[in-house]
Amino acid sequence: MKKTLLLALLAMMPLIACAYDAYIDGIYYNFNISTMEAEVTSGDTKYKGSVEIPETVKYNDGTYSVTSIGEMAFDYCSDLTSVTIPNSVTSIGDCAFYASDGLTSLTLPQSVTSIGEQAFLGCSGLTSIIVDKGNVIYDSRGNSNAIIETSTNLLILGCQSTVIPNSVTSIGDFAFYGCSGLTSITIPNNMTRIGDGAFLYCSGLTSVTIPESVTSIGIYAFHNTEWYDYQTEGLVYAGKVAYKYKGTMPEGTHIDLKEGTLGIARSAFDNCSGLTSITIPNSVTSIGYSAFSGTAWYNNQPDGLVYAGKVAYKYKGTMPEGTEIVIKDGTLGITASAFSGCTSLTSVTIPNSVTTIGNGAFSNCSGLTSISIPNSVSRIGEWSFEYCTGLESVTMSENVTTISNSIFSYCSALKAITIPNSVTSIGQNAFYNCSGLTSVTIGNSVTSIGGSAFVGCIRLTSITIPNSVASIGSNAFPSATKIYVDKGASALIAVWNYCRSPYDLSTNTLLQIPTISKTNNCASSLQLLGSSSSNGVQFTNESFTVDGVTKAGHSVTCTGLRPNTSYPVQYSTTVTYGGSSSVYTRYDYFKTSSLLLTLSTPKVISLGNVIVAATSNLDDEEENVGFEWRRMDWSDDMLSNTGAAYMYEGTMEGYIRSLNTNYYWKVRPYYKSNDGTYYYGEWGGFDPTNTSYFEPTVHTYAKINVTGNKAHVSGYVQRASDAVIRQGFKYWIQEDNAREAEDNARGAGVIIPSSAKTVEAEGRIMEAVFTNLQYNTTYTYVAFVTTTEGETFYGKQQAFTTGEDPDATILGDANDSGEVEIGDITSVLTLMANPDAPGYNNNAADANQSGEIEIGDITTILTIMAGGE
Repeated sequence: MKKTLLLALLAMMPLIACAYDAYIDGIYYNFNISTMEAEVTSGDTKYKGSVEIPETVKYNDGTYSVTSIGEMAFDYCSDLTSVTIPNSVTSIGDCAFYASDGLTSLTLPQSVTSIGEQAFLGCSGLTSIIVDKGNVIYDSRGNSNAIIETSTNLLILGCQSTVIPNSVTSIGDFAFYGCSGLTSITIPNNMTRIGDGAFLYCSGLTSVTIPESVTSIGIYAFHNTEWYDYQTEGLVYAGKVAYKYKGTMPEGTHIDLKEGTLGIARSAFDNCSGLTSITIPNSVTSIGYSAFSGTAWYNNQPDGLVYAGKVAYKYKGTMPEGTEIVIKDGTLGITASAFSGCTSLTSVTIPNSVTTIGNGAFSNCSGLTSISIPNSVSRIGEWSFEYCTGLESVTMSENVTTISNSIFSYCSALKAITIPNSVTSIGQNAFYNCSGLTSVTIGNSVTSIGGSAFVGCIRLTSITIPNSVASIGSNAFPSATKIYVDKGASALIAVWNYCRSPYDLSTNTLLQIPTISKTNNCASSLQLLGSSSSNGVQFTNESFTVDGVTKAGHSVTCTGLRPNTSYPVQYSTTVTYGGSSSVYTRYDYFKTSSLLLTLSTPKVISLGNVIVAATSNLDDEEENVGFEWRRMDWSDDMLSNTGAAYMYEGTMEGYIRSLNTNYYWKVRPYYKSNDGTYYYGEWGGFDPTNTSYFEPTVHTYAKINVTGNKAHVSGYVQRASDAVIRQGFKYWIQEDNAREAEDNARGAGVIIPSSAKTVEAEGRIMEAVFTNLQYNTTYTYVAFVTTTEGETFYGKQQAFTTGEDPDATILGDANDSGEVEIGDITSVLTLMANPDAPGYNNNAADANQSGEIEIGDITTILTIMAGGE
């Protein structure tokens, strides 16, 4: 995709009709009903003031996740002062905030993984962009929040004080455009390229320091800056690059470039008709497009390939059919568009001295059938071989680090490509519409694959992603292409983030995208369950974040939520696959149920004392539940009384005491969510003198904490008409269930064996610890309450199993053969005779506790060894 200069872009930009699906709460949206995703877009009027983008938006009875900010969504919004981007947005489109000069700062959440070209171009008031530290793609480096690097651009974001880390190697086109507050810039030593218009209209820029590593500078990179304006007329240098001839050049001018000059910038001598000759030192490796266009020197060159020093500059004139080009040995570079449109070129030989190939150098060379790029080449520009429709084979340099944007797009005859291990990134549209491509081998250093990189490669049935890949752009592969990964968590997660399920390369099994599910239907909670490990993929360190609260675990319950509300859920887990681990994060939306809160008939157990209850679908763990009550004759502006209640298996229960029996009363249940919102049931009236006999309510809580041979249990007692004289828990080994039952057991279906032990407890919510239990044994337990009438009432029976005995000694089959042998008996007798030996078990050895080993002891041991009791 060829880039256009900003000035031309501004002059030719068409009027675009606004198209959107809906305008909701001040924001224009487009909706994708198949994915339930929404995109923020532009509309009939420009955005103003502060705009807060929500994570979800409701439209036509559906809830959509807001995942993108579309192209030019906020362009020319001069009255826009701030935009809040939620953690659901993953992409920001081209020119999304173009020329919104009122915008002063912006925060990018960790969810954003893609930023389009010139997204913040012309935001002259933008002084800072803060990148969430959890953003693995755009997190700041070198203690600077000034830089965001994309596969197409480097966006410089801090226009007042900017620090560029040494890891940055290029500055994208128009990166600093219009940053009038920028006064100085120091380019780090690793920088090699400064793009077109990079500092255009940085009017306050007075100081520029450019290292020798920079060999390429684009057109107008420093125009309309104070630094350039103060340069004297003549040839202006920017570092070691001949940047621009300033002023009017006299006729018959000869230029001697300085020794050590490394590059000539784009359009450096454009239309300098007086330039008749130039001396270019051998140090120059890069010459920009149109550097000598319109000069007498170029016009006087004969037709054919024109060289400028050691650089193949431009093929001049009409190329004959069947032309084969052999570039001279010692040539250091090939200029941008040097052979562009040479459809008669059938062969080109590039010597092993060339280090750079410029943008579009061989674009539209449809007669070119093969190309071999020598290992001396370290940089190949964008769209260098675009529309080379006859190109069938490519041998790639093993020293290039980037497969540039659109480099082989529309090369429909290309059948196979091997990307060497030196390459770390594959750009956007790199192999776009290479319809004949059937085989791609990607080196194991590639970390990112750009959007639409292989779109239109309809014959590419499968591709293997190396474990080095951490990010994949949108629509990178055709939908029919099978993606394989080879035992590495990074690539696996990258494909998952790309919303595809890859195949395991060695087993051909599908590695499904992890899912999370809701396992309850409560109005106030979400019980969430993570994915189960499968096919060699393991999940550990799982956590869920709901409504700002993070809970760890494979299955968690988040309480205190609003009923009938859709919540964004963040699920994070450490994924281990093939011996490597990476953190995977996904987002889903789950909705709580509509609230059921129905008052039951109040139970008056004695004058002025009432048990109140309500059926509800609130979670049992909810604490902010209770009842509100007031006299019937009170008006609504009078404060009511409130009291806390308890939830158990869909029932809310409370106890109101000492009501004035001279009045009628009314009561209603309530629930308060974490955000402080109250939800009420309907009022119900009662007479506090209308007493009758009520049995107590008893519940045995199923939630239990078992540690070794100890168990921590809990239960609930709501007293009634009779006084309670005893309460607590009974427990017994489960095999005793069918034995003799106690008298007066009133719990339905409750059978209490005579072997049951009792632990007493107090309070409405009872707790107890059972100790000294047998290891590896299943117990039954139940809560109870006994009244003054001598009756005992029970809750529901529950069960638990104790853990393994950590100190257990296994006697008997010493060699694990399954049969008792002489050697086994010898081992046991040795233990019996040596009380100090590890694993000595006195009870097993000395059956009659006599202190001496006797025949009976040996008989006991042999019985145990043989499997008896």
